[in-house]
Amino acid sequence: MSQTTVLALQGLSCMHCVGSTRKALEAVPGVTTADVTIDSAKVTGDADPQTLIEAVEQAGYHASLAGADSHPKTEPLVDATPSLPETQSAAQVLTPATSEQDDDSVQLLLSGMSCASCVSKVQNALQSVPGVEQARVNLAERSALITGAANPQQLIAAVEKAGYGAEMIQDETERRERQQQTAQDNMKRFRWQAALGLALGIPLMAWGLFGGSMTLTAQTQRPWLIVGLITLAVMVFAGGHFYRNAWRALKKRQRHHGYAGGARYRRCMAVFDQR
Repeated sequence: MSQTTVLALQGLSCMHCVGSTRKALEAVPGVTTADVTIDSAKVTGDADPQTLIEAVEQAGYHASLAGADSHPKTEPLVDATPSLPETQSAAQVLTPATSEQDDDSVQLLLSGMSCASCVSKVQNALQSVPGVEQARVNLAERSALITGAANPQQLIAAVEKAGYGAEMIQDETERRERQQQTAQDNMKRFRWQAALGLALGIPLMAWGLFGGSMTLTAQTQRPWLIVGLITLAVMVFAGGHFYRNAWRALKKRQRHHGYAGGARYRRCMAVFDQR
């Protein structure tokens, strides 16, 4: 028989998250419709509520039953305890629906991740912490959802030991604001880094393309030394994150895309100088 299940959602911060959650719910067998907002989902069909929750968490977000009406055992629990006061019975019914998922989960905000390899390292680090049942890392949201009985400080320490940053923010509104602020800060940083690289790269390319001498002679030694120092400064300020990530991975004897990224960046600057 068709029923409506209402889920409380956490971890969604944009319409892309909403779309991903909707697709995950609609893919569950037995789901007729799924109406998803940033903080809740209303699912119609005969799918099991626990299956719906697992589908949302597989998509990288967190879900729990929103109320007693959505819990499949609400009526049997009330009928089995008729002698209890009405308020006490309602409390017993509502407690599993609202706290079973929330009390045993920790959500962390992450920093320093840039690829799928980073996600795998963070996830393995979290799952190695005693008490962790499951850890899901979302690269787009820069967040991790951990279920189990692990100590939050141990989780943060495990992420930092893997070479990344982590912090726990319990307030959902504050967490979303921090994610949005981090995304805006990263975009600003990428823009000025790109502008700095182009400010040097375009003049050098134009000099070589339009007949300027790129030969190192006694007369041009000092100007090209200055260009080399400027190029080094650009590599440090605009491409330094490649080398920092590669160095952290090297110290931990891990492969990292920063090796290739740093090599490509250095090669591009060398090509500019050789034109």
